[in-house]
Parts: sequence; C-alpha cells; structure tokens
Amino acid sequence: MLKTFTRTQIKIALLALIHLVGFYGIKSNFHEFFLLLTPLNLVLSSLILLYGKFSKIPLLSYFYIMCFTLCIEILSVKTGFPFGHYNYDSSLGIKLFGVPLIIGFNWALLLYVCTAISNQLVEENLVLKNGLYKSAIKAFMAASMMLTIDLFIEPKASLLNFWHWENNAIPLSNYISWFAISFILSLFFKNYEKQTALVNFSYLLIICVFFGFM
Repeated sequence: MLKTFTRTQIKIALLALIHLVGFYGIKSNFHEFFLLLTPLNLVLSSLILLYGKFSKIPLLSYFYIMCFTLCIEILSVKTGFPFGHYNYDSSLGIKLFGVPLIIGFNWALLLYVCTAISNQLVEENLVLKNGLYKSAIKAFMAASMMLTIDLFIEPKASLLNFWHWENNAIPLSNYISWFAISFILSLFFKNYEKQTALVNFSYLLIICVFFGFM
C-alpha cells in the first residue's frame, strides 16, 4: 500500500532536496553555475514555506520589511552603518545601489519563519497576561534565531562570493545590528495563524546544516 504523505512532510522533503542539490552543486566543478542559482533557491524555498498560507499572511507588512531592510543594507554598504563595511558580489543577482534585491526578500522570509516559530512557542507554552511583555519575549526569541542563522552564514559568505567584509574581518557591529533590527521588526511582523512549527524549524535547521558543512 502506498503511503500518503502529509503536506508538512512534502514541504520538508522539498526544502531538503533543493538545498542538498545546491550543496553538492556548489561542491562540484559547476560551483559557479550553482552559486548563480542562489536567488532561485530563496524564491523556491519561500514558495514552499508560504504555500497554502498566502491568505493568512499580511503581505503588505512582508513588502514593507523587504523595502526597509533593503534600504538598511544600502545604507550600510555606502556608509558602513549599521552593520559595518562590506560589499556584495554578483552571485546574488540584480543589485540596487550595490545591494542585491534578493537580500530584502531574504530578510522578510527569515523573519516570517522565525516569528512564526517564536509566536507558536510562546502562545503554547507561556501564560502571560501582559501583552507587551509577551510581544517582547516573542521578538527576543525571533531575533535570537535570526542571530543564530547569521552566525552560521557569515563565516561562509565570502567563500561563496555572496559578500566580502573590509579586511576580511566580520565586525561585532554586524551581529549587534542584526539582532537589534530583527528584534524591532519582529515586534511589527505580527503572525498570522496557529500552525505547526515543524516546517519552519526544519527550514532553519536545513540552513544551519547547509552552511555548517559548506
């Protein structure tokens, strides 16, 4: 008898598959070609994660976060504030004032995943009457997950020609700013629905394994 797979299982399998293909592709003799497919990987991942959820997601907020983070990235590339001095390579696609458009998209996607996980964990495990306190805890958890992802990505980013830091040194300001901006945006990126966190958590785990072994 054929086993019927759930939507959750299919989503996790697809996310693992596209990252596995990308991992071995980058490790192969065709690494330059696969690096150019990075924007496609992000778009496919977002479509998988958001499939069946579009009607429940505040897409306008999603768009605002994309634009805001893109502006922050442009500011940092041009001035060094707030993340530090760095520049993007060409592997991440079309740029606007030196910043790939996909970067804002990636910020919004990761915030969606992290806030979805933190919201569910807090709502199901903490009984708090103070709404402001609850929101702060959710934002802190989401920002902590965002920072964890960045800790995995940053050491490998220059090796993959995603971006390059001045003097090949990642400044502390990058991590502090990454956490602070994630925390603030998480307060405004209200979530959506009650859903299983398994797919979102699996995606974060896949990313960490991908960059951890790269």
